[in-house]
Amino acid sequence: MADFGDEAAFMQSMQTDNALSTDPPAESNTEQVESSDAGDVTLESEEEDEDYDPSALVTPALPVSAPKPSDTVENEVPSAGPRTKGGFIVDESEDEEDVPAVGTNGMNGGNGVIEEQRSATGTPLNTSDVQIPKTEDMPSNVNTTLNVSASSLPSDIRATATPPIPNLPQISDQANYASPLPKPRSSKDAVGILEDRIKEDSRGDIEAWFGLISEYRSKGKFDDARAVYDRYFKLFPSDAELWIQWLDMELENSEFFRVDSIFHRALVHLPHVQLWSKYLDYVRRRNNLNNDADGKARQIVSQAYEFVLQTLGIDKDAGVLWREYIDFLKSGPGTPGGTGWQDQQKMDTLRKAYRQAIAIPTQQVESIWKEYYMFETQLNNVTGRKFIQEKSPAYFSAKQSWFQLHRLTAELNRSTIPRLPPQPGFDGDTEYEEQVKMWKAWIEWEKTDPIDLRPDDHAEYMRRILHVYKQATITLRFEPQFWYEAAEFCYNSGKDTEGEAFLKNGIEANPESCLLAFRYADQIEMTSAGNQDGDDAVKRRGNQVRAPYDKLLDALYDLIKVNTDREANSVARIQESFAPRLAQLSSIDDADNEDEQQAAQKALLEQQNTQINAVKAGCKAQVDLLQKTLTYTWIALMRALRRVQGKGKIGEGGMRHVFNQARKRGKLTSDVYIASALLEHYCYKDVAATKIFERGMKLFPEDEEYALEYIKHLLDINDDTNARATFEAVVNRLVKDPQNIHKAKNLYMFFHRYESNYGELQQIRKLEARMKELFPNDAANLFSHRFNTSIPLQKPFDPTSVRPVISLPAQMRPKIFQSIEQHSPHIHQDSPPTFSPRPTNAHLNLPDQQPRLSPKRPFAADPSDEQAHPRKYPRGESPFKGAAGRRVNAAKGNQQAAPSLPRDVNIFLSMLPRAEQSAHIGIPPTAIMKVLRHCNLTQGQHQAQPMARIGSGQGYQQPPQGFQPPQPYGFQQR
Repeated sequence: MADFGDEAAFMQSMQTDNALSTDPPAESNTEQVESSDAGDVTLESEEEDEDYDPSALVTPALPVSAPKPSDTVENEVPSAGPRTKGGFIVDESEDEEDVPAVGTNGMNGGNGVIEEQRSATGTPLNTSDVQIPKTEDMPSNVNTTLNVSASSLPSDIRATATPPIPNLPQISDQANYASPLPKPRSSKDAVGILEDRIKEDSRGDIEAWFGLISEYRSKGKFDDARAVYDRYFKLFPSDAELWIQWLDMELENSEFFRVDSIFHRALVHLPHVQLWSKYLDYVRRRNNLNNDADGKARQIVSQAYEFVLQTLGIDKDAGVLWREYIDFLKSGPGTPGGTGWQDQQKMDTLRKAYRQAIAIPTQQVESIWKEYYMFETQLNNVTGRKFIQEKSPAYFSAKQSWFQLHRLTAELNRSTIPRLPPQPGFDGDTEYEEQVKMWKAWIEWEKTDPIDLRPDDHAEYMRRILHVYKQATITLRFEPQFWYEAAEFCYNSGKDTEGEAFLKNGIEANPESCLLAFRYADQIEMTSAGNQDGDDAVKRRGNQVRAPYDKLLDALYDLIKVNTDREANSVARIQESFAPRLAQLSSIDDADNEDEQQAAQKALLEQQNTQINAVKAGCKAQVDLLQKTLTYTWIALMRALRRVQGKGKIGEGGMRHVFNQARKRGKLTSDVYIASALLEHYCYKDVAATKIFERGMKLFPEDEEYALEYIKHLLDINDDTNARATFEAVVNRLVKDPQNIHKAKNLYMFFHRYESNYGELQQIRKLEARMKELFPNDAANLFSHRFNTSIPLQKPFDPTSVRPVISLPAQMRPKIFQSIEQHSPHIHQDSPPTFSPRPTNAHLNLPDQQPRLSPKRPFAADPSDEQAHPRKYPRGESPFKGAAGRRVNAAKGNQQAAPSLPRDVNIFLSMLPRAEQSAHIGIPPTAIMKVLRHCNLTQGQHQAQPMARIGSGQGYQQPPQGFQPPQPYGFQQR
């Protein structure tokens, strides 16, 4: 099989190693071209491998044309020793977006591969020169970005350097070609500028939509405004505020037929108080109650009110609707309390409306209750009090609930204008998180059943919770968590239809959300588990399960394209802004100031490159995140279809078919190869797992995480020889580049643990010597690393660091912190002075004083007063004399003096440090109080004697004679 490439051989090898490879032989002149799993590499034919069976190769869906000698790659560009990596031709850049591979079956002869265009020196050409637009006659799976720069080719081969793709545009000769930006619009072209903004950021630039609508309406172009409204609501159908704005425009023009159509589109799925209030106003406008002889208009309006309140009457802002409904009923014919049938009917209708309104926590609940009280008592005082007593518990519960709900949602923003959530760390993130917390708090509050509905009316309890979920998803449309939680609540409550509706609407609003797509796919897989009779049923079930995944993958690929286009446009704008200044500097011909001119030009170029690099770095970070997300989406799809369709075949379905599709679409990381190989190994014990790992090592030769998983797999299948060889090959490749040495650390640490557990001591010592040379900072821990354990989900244990307790009193004495300095010359004569935060006499510039046996604070003499006599002031006459004084003395005599603390407790408390000094020590007040509470202070207690205190108030001078300090808590005196 000389014409088979290694990608085709790799795929057929997965088929020949299992019992499924029973298909008839396929055509041998085809090859599957992979779209760059690791840098958009282009495949090259390899030598014949005896393990590969051409008969098991699945033919591609595209037609195959016969090879032509003139179309071969060798006749297009002479190759001068192309650089290879892992057996594949690669470009100088390892970035996936830099070198897109172009190839299709039948486009070229032989192996069907278009090799990379190279210059006469054999180096890859500039890969960002030309963007080939899609053409109708090109296959859909052909990547239309070519690596061609005509200016870098010799003139004699420039005409034959391009692959034979029809209708190619002319290639620019500019060295730094960038996709041309659209022609700048005039400042007067407001519509065009707004349309460009919408085209560039349709979901984020809401102001551009509003500005475009306002521009058309101001000019009287209502048909154009309607078209913009229609485009807007396809993206944001939950924006009730703009629906109302559209209704106002049509009502101003008396376009009632269009108003009916708008209400039909908006009301069904948008429970918004203002929008439904607008609907009631429209119904009353179209049904004049003043000229209603037969009563049909009033009946229509009444039915409209009942429909609105049944749908939206439980909202916390629906009090105004209940108020309008009650006033509408009051204006009807009849008098409550009368004897006629209309009077009785009006009384019953009003009573029913009152009793419903007072049981719902709204802002109008208190005023409606007062009206209901008057209504019942005026009809009949006796029966009225009976009715009021029946509904009083419901009213008080609703009133109390309204107070709680109002405090909970006072700062809640219920605007329906769709705003994308800001990223963490950027403007508005804190406010957005606060809104999310308030919505979650409201939902949790409703789940606690504050109105006590669950025992008597469980359906109403569920309806209130679902209503709040709907309100949250209207305001926070782009927050997938609320859609997911609402669906989970519905599924757990047996409301599968509502749960599926939440997931579908959430996916429509957030097509790039993995959370919603994965949950919806799981739900489809669970609900369709019984329909597995026959291959056709299994295939249909697989298509149903993968539908959410396909939609998610398309959205993620579109996001990658948007980021790539944004990067190209931003770079082009930067270059366009710097071009005039660079041209001006280049046009100056001043030989005397040539050095200054070159320095200015160099500084300008550096400034331009700095901006370009910043743009590229930001876009690269976004693309890398999207590629990681794409990879794990493909992995989830592989696992799902393995459960539904099994291992499968390439081109038919199952796990292997998904893996093949993922590699064709590209933009992946190495994780998809790891997942596919481990599925083959653990689910089917298939040798194809090793082949997949080997294939991935060629595509990701410097991916240390992939290499580590490959080594683990080899050790798992007891192939330690190849594991050691792979380890040596990968780490030697990484340590050659000083910038990649850190990547090899995890590999060394893993293999060091493996050698420590199962290897020889000599090998361990050799490996440690290499690690000490590469990682000198970790050299001290290598020996202990041999013996510690790192079992997953368990705390690591290092036996070499254990310090066992030999003697409790000697090794575990509690620390005693003294906060009072001992300044007495009779105690601690030779001890060094200790620091105390309390001020001393020296700090306060006061003279030293001798200790006194007095609890009073000593008088601080004035340094300027030589006599230092204490000042004496005449004491005033007490105002409490006579009867008033006797009453005060009698009151004092009745009061009991507060008990004083025992002396030992006072001594113990004086030994404790201050609070500001013990913050880092962690003295537990609760434990201290527990000790004091259980201490027996009556035994051995003797007569308390006055304690000598230092004059400056710094503590006790010395313990009393015969005092024995207490033993440390938890130890007994020996």
